[in-house]
Amino acid sequence: MTAKCHISLQRVTNAVSRTITQGPTSTARSQPTFNAQQHKSISTSSSRFATTVAPDPSASQHGHPQAKSGDATRTRRLASHRQLEKDKEEKLLARQALKDLTFDTFSRVFAPETYDGPWREAQNLEHVLAEAARWGEPWLKHLASNRKSLRRVFDEYLSDRHVHPDVFLAYRNAMLAQSWSDVRRYMANVPDGKWPSHVLQRSIHTVRTPSEISDSLALLASSIQYSAPLLPVQRTAVFKVVRYCFVTLSTVVLKPHGDAFHLISRLTDTLLALLKTFPTQIAASTDFIYDFSRRLTGLADERARQAMMRLLDWLQADQRVDGSAEIRRKIAGHCIQSLETTTTKSLRHKSRSSEQFVDVHLMEHLLSQNFAPSSELEERMLRSAVWVAGRGRDYHRIWAWFNKYKHHKEERRAQITGSDYLLLAKALLQTEPGRDAAWSTFLRAERLLETAFRADRNKSTKEKRLRRKDFDRQLSSACTDILEVVAKSADVPLEKALLMLGIFVKNSPYAGEGSGVISKTEYLAKAMSLKRADVYAYSLVMHGCLLRQRPRIAVTVWHAMLERCVMPNAAALSVLLQNLFQKKDVRTALQQLQLWCETGVLLPTADVDKLKDVEVDSLSTSTHASPNVLMTPFASNSSSEDGGGERYRITPDPILASVVFSGLHSCGSQGVEALWSAYQQTIALFPDAPVLALLLKVSCRGASAYGRDALFGQQIFRTLLLSKHPELTTNQDPLRLAVEAQGASGWIFSDDTVGSRMEKWLASVFQSKDASPPQWFFNSAATRDLDGLVFTAKLFEHYVRMLLHLQHSPDSPVGFKAVRQELIDVLGWMKQLHLTPTKTHLALTILEIEEHLMPAMAAKQMDVLDAWLNEWLGEKRLSLPSEEEMQKYWQWKMKRNGRGKGWFDKIWITPQRSSAEETE
Repeated sequence: MTAKCHISLQRVTNAVSRTITQGPTSTARSQPTFNAQQHKSISTSSSRFATTVAPDPSASQHGHPQAKSGDATRTRRLASHRQLEKDKEEKLLARQALKDLTFDTFSRVFAPETYDGPWREAQNLEHVLAEAARWGEPWLKHLASNRKSLRRVFDEYLSDRHVHPDVFLAYRNAMLAQSWSDVRRYMANVPDGKWPSHVLQRSIHTVRTPSEISDSLALLASSIQYSAPLLPVQRTAVFKVVRYCFVTLSTVVLKPHGDAFHLISRLTDTLLALLKTFPTQIAASTDFIYDFSRRLTGLADERARQAMMRLLDWLQADQRVDGSAEIRRKIAGHCIQSLETTTTKSLRHKSRSSEQFVDVHLMEHLLSQNFAPSSELEERMLRSAVWVAGRGRDYHRIWAWFNKYKHHKEERRAQITGSDYLLLAKALLQTEPGRDAAWSTFLRAERLLETAFRADRNKSTKEKRLRRKDFDRQLSSACTDILEVVAKSADVPLEKALLMLGIFVKNSPYAGEGSGVISKTEYLAKAMSLKRADVYAYSLVMHGCLLRQRPRIAVTVWHAMLERCVMPNAAALSVLLQNLFQKKDVRTALQQLQLWCETGVLLPTADVDKLKDVEVDSLSTSTHASPNVLMTPFASNSSSEDGGGERYRITPDPILASVVFSGLHSCGSQGVEALWSAYQQTIALFPDAPVLALLLKVSCRGASAYGRDALFGQQIFRTLLLSKHPELTTNQDPLRLAVEAQGASGWIFSDDTVGSRMEKWLASVFQSKDASPPQWFFNSAATRDLDGLVFTAKLFEHYVRMLLHLQHSPDSPVGFKAVRQELIDVLGWMKQLHLTPTKTHLALTILEIEEHLMPAMAAKQMDVLDAWLNEWLGEKRLSLPSEEEMQKYWQWKMKRNGRGKGWFDKIWITPQRSSAEETE
């Protein structure tokens, strides 16, 4: 339909351009004559003389000005006359071409889709023609120069097609509308099922909210119902438009993290109505069905699963759609594609499907579908079903579906491979009764893979190397999964995880042979033994210790890792620090942080066997009993800078910084010294806005004596801000100047509740001797390299929350006026940095200032701030908190006023929406 529209419009354009460039396509006309009695001017007489008397060559040389002037005038008149004829012919052809257009193309001429400028709602046809003359196509502007003639053509066109002018106005305005509510308003007098296709196709793009999506789905249902008795050609046209609208709406409804999942059922109803009403057209256009199924598989939502089952059931029950069996097979393939990607860890066959989409119930439904017997698809589904049952921790279904899968392969005279047993081992590992059999199944899979590799004698060296790499990858992935489950499962003793890493405990009940446990001889799987040199394996086991709240065992694992000279990375150090903070060993945690991030350790000069067995006296290791237990055995001189050899250091990252500050937060170690020690190892080496935000949170954990921690956080923030943006120290606060200019200085600089007078505000906190930071802070590396630190609106919101914590802490060393002035300065800084404050930031600032004013004064003086915000934010001011939101902010703040805690709690303004504003 769109192509047809373009062809019709091009026909009009070609007709106009042909008359302009070549003139009208008609026979040659005689030269125009002039009446001498009517035109007695000099130019006319000269023209007539020039046409009857042959020019004298000598006269042209000596010059006859009068004859030359006559020639020029006659030429201009002839050209003007020809142009008038061309214009007349051009308009005639354009009018005829306009009359020949179809109605949808005619409507698009006066409501072009390519126009994106301002437009006005047309109240009558004169407005339509005026708008066309203003921003229409060039040929249309030229045609609209004679408004009466064009209006006559316009009226004739609508009359010939029995279209009322008001109806055309509704169509035109709806096609140019920018919102669905406007579209509905214009089309209020048109029944839902009788909307023209071109209007529906254009207006569907204005749908935004879930309520508008619901309304548009009802409109599509009416259009489908109305098209049932139409002729085949008409029904095909309706199908194309409804299909287009369905794809557009499915894109909005089925987008990840959307807010219209409750409309999936309605969307499925529309699709089934299409399948029922247009079976012939569906057979030639199935791509939109596959697009719908792919989008469903990207959502781990029960409503998406129900929609998939409804679609499969309808295709199986109703055979009117040609090729419905093939459609069902492809849809089932979409469902298991993500599972196959997960189980094979393939990087070549990526899928946008969600791994969690297919659950046990949906898998049973897929297996109950009547596909071709012994098909490859059924085999793939059974293999994926084993994985789904394992993820659902359904022990009986794991074995039932695996046995069925095994029987299916035997019927095809195929053997169960090592990869199949690896999949079974991973599935059994997820269930408590299957964990004993999982390890033996894994060993069997390893033997089968090794046998298959040795049997490939006819393959080239390159092929063998690639296959060996593929086998190792599969086994390594399975070992990682097994180790992770064993370490984190509370029903499995942690010592089993240590045994898998070759860490043996003297006199352990698991050291000897036994059924149902991993013995010292069983663990010797080749693939698992290679994990002893993998730092990620140690991190998994230590993380399991953290989840089980067994930090002493994590210290044992760390010591074994260092004994094998496996160097830790930032992730492994983060897990160790979490365990140390869990057992409140802050001193050891900070020592390890300094050792690995600042001092470094000497690398061993001799080769160390990283796969050797490690035997420990006890399962748990205490750092208090042995202070140097976390030191590497080869780094006795690690604290000495004079020690020779290469040093190994860990580069801090934001995750490590998060662990440090969260640990200090949980342990209550919030002194200035502890915070600064952690700060030197994190922000100073890796300046980052999230890290600075965490520091602000940690400094406000509780109402400490004199608010020292919050003051320290304030000093760090201001120092980093003014070091990063020194222009803020030289420029005066624009908001303060605006307030003073309005004569409202008492609002900011006085405390009206006690009647105090205006006081002078210090230019900077650092000019106050009571709040100035120590000299070593300026000498640190943090104030010299701040390229990686970006101040964001969210970071300023954290700073405002910290100021409120400081203001409401018991015995706060900072008065209300100082905090109030700081809140105003923050807004001025953000304007200079071109940052838009968040709703929470503005709401808390306004409430904090307004609470300390008399109602009459507050109403008067808040107008100053409102005008300043309006001038600053402009259109962005629409995002300011509404009255209802301010009421909720006020309730949240009233619960925390006068308390030095809770200022970093989440603020839920609209809990129903995922985009509700909150503090992370």
